[in-house]
Amino acid sequence: ITSCEFSGCAPTGGALALVQGGWVEDCVFVTTNPSTYTGTFVIADSGAFRFDRCEFSGGPVIKPDPPSPSYDATFSRCVFTDATLRPSQTLFLPEEGQLDLHNCLIARVHSSTPIIDSRFAGVEVRNCTVADTSAPSLVRLNATTHVTTVRNTIVWPGTIAQWLQGPG
Repeated sequence: ITSCEFSGCAPTGGALALVQGGWVEDCVFVTTNPSTYTGTFVIADSGAFRFDRCEFSGGPVIKPDPPSPSYDATFSRCVFTDATLRPSQTLFLPEEGQLDLHNCLIARVHSSTPIIDSRFAGVEVRNCTVADTSAPSLVRLNATTHVTTVRNTIVWPGTIAQWLQGPG
């Protein structure tokens, strides 16, 4: 999927459902009313997904589609901005598999939950910038979370309280 715009995304559900993998590039996902947005931009169902140069504005980015919660997702050179999340929401919700963020910008994301809530997934954050967020941590780890790597990532002072948050 190339050069698409998903604007005015509905307040519930998902803008794009991906099954068995896919590649999305140069696309824009926008909700016009972030305070009422309870859905997610991408619902993933098993497979490997790649997002290049995409912009996500106003809501949660990706979550699994049960009963197949295992997917691998790579976001490269993407921008995630202007999201005010409810206590039940997180920007990224990888259940199983691998979530990678490379050369991305996360800005103006306000949440009482971590930006990434890793249940049983591996997480890698490389060469990213995190600015003007109110999340308590970048990644919340579960007792069974796979390897989590954060390298060459810039986090502006006062943006998050801690890099990693343990279970509990």
